[in-house]
Amino acid sequence: MYNKEIEFINKSLEHTKKAIVSFGCSFTDGQGAIPLEILDNYNYVCPKPGILPTINFKNDLEKKDFLKKYPEAIINLDGSLNLRMLERKNSFVNILCNDFFDKSYTPINFGLSGNGNKASIAQINFFPQIKWNLIEELVIIYVPTDPGRFSFVNDEYGDNAMFTTIWPHPNTGEPPKSTLWTGYFETIYTDKFAYLEAINDICNLKNWAKQFNHKLIVFPAFTDYTKEMFKKSILCEVKREMGSLKLKSNIPNTNVFNKDILLDLIEKNWPWSNMWSPQGKKHWAELLESYEDSSKPLASYISAGSPNKWITPCIHPSAKAHIDLAEKLHTHITTEKL
Repeated sequence: MYNKEIEFINKSLEHTKKAIVSFGCSFTDGQGAIPLEILDNYNYVCPKPGILPTINFKNDLEKKDFLKKYPEAIINLDGSLNLRMLERKNSFVNILCNDFFDKSYTPINFGLSGNGNKASIAQINFFPQIKWNLIEELVIIYVPTDPGRFSFVNDEYGDNAMFTTIWPHPNTGEPPKSTLWTGYFETIYTDKFAYLEAINDICNLKNWAKQFNHKLIVFPAFTDYTKEMFKKSILCEVKREMGSLKLKSNIPNTNVFNKDILLDLIEKNWPWSNMWSPQGKKHWAELLESYEDSSKPLASYISAGSPNKWITPCIHPSAKAHIDLAEKLHTHITTEKL
């Protein structure tokens, strides 16, 4: 969420009294969701995962014409191209509200590229300027990212950067960030930790939503959030030795301490009845892969994108994919009993 979006949201809420709020990572944020014509007409590049895509312009004239044609794109102070507002314009929550619901709902996009579930949900505490009291009807679309991403408040934050998120793998950059990532990977992270955090995150979301007349839809981005995965990850013992982590996954479930309590956490705290599986797919990446070549994973399309343009060169859902998801969500919201 950017501060510049707040004024539009509040003005819209005064009129609609209804909102659709999306939570998640870059898949929800809209990263890569640029008009497909840009892919056809410009040198849109993304060298590797984790690097924001950009455009290599032929010359200053091409760059000038691009900025005139796409006013949401801006040039940062360091001279780099910023496509974020253009991408967010094409995110599924905006398409859903503006095109499929004919602006009768206000879109609120809490997607945060590169961040974890905790950060996305916690944004509701960092934008008190939003006139939540105006909302009479609320639809929440939760697109959880990988549960291993761990977020906490960034005390140096600026616009749309109020959280630091570390991932469960060593960071090869310069300290102190690299030591933080490595420490998390080696001494804190386990699948059990991640999925317990995921339960805590969605409990926070559900508790906030209780104040509204709301509907909840949960459709993961690219990680399995099945009951089987929760049980596999949580119903096991963890043992840490000499500062390094060793997960004992072969201990029978009957030996797990407080097994019944853990089963209750899984069964009762995760909103299983609100899980959505369009075309029987467990997450959005699986749905997009089925549109292309089901035998090829999303990551295989880095740099080039997928042949049918469902997946971008930065291996995210394309603008075409966001329209497709918005259409499916519209059908689900209007025809199903949520």
